[in-house]
Amino acid sequence: MNTPIKEALESVFAGEWALYDFDRYVKTICATPEDTRQVADTIKSFARATLTLAEEFLTPADRREVNPRYKLYWELAQRVEQRAQATPTQTEETDRAALRARITGDEAQKDRVLAALHKLIDGHKGVCVARTVYCAVRTFKVMEWPTFPELVAEFGNGIGAYTGYAREITELEAKREDWGKIRKRGEAKVEADLRELLN
Repeated sequence: MNTPIKEALESVFAGEWALYDFDRYVKTICATPEDTRQVADTIKSFARATLTLAEEFLTPADRREVNPRYKLYWELAQRVEQRAQATPTQTEETDRAALRARITGDEAQKDRVLAALHKLIDGHKGVCVARTVYCAVRTFKVMEWPTFPELVAEFGNGIGAYTGYAREITELEAKREDWGKIRKRGEAKVEADLRELLN
């Protein structure tokens, strides 16, 4: 069972599969709750192995390249544990509710933040999505970090693959202390646009 699961994980990480492709794959191999637990445990073992190998053989700088893979594997394991037997509609509703819960403030504030995020994210993918989420979390502190499945549920598969999003988030986190000094023109524009929408 391990080899097909590893191939599926790599397909999601490389952007060849969307999350619904992974969900459909899981449902084809999970006929019972025990199957579901076994698949989740297998994915977690891959995640741990990825992190262990990175810590043993890579420099701290190179480990940053591994972290997005580990994070994705772990999120997929949790996805299998919690929602492998759910319908696609139930899964999407759960993820959208979880994203909304991460936004600070009352319901009116949550609506304003979601509307602002939609205005900046809809029709964009990867880098733009990452910069917008980063500004919302780090600069304006209007929400907690969302998972990638939650973002897909709210903004759709058009936001692109996890790989590009995670790579940009990793780069932004690496230079967080110097954000005001070395941010790119595109990053500054996203920050300015989000500030205007939130005010």
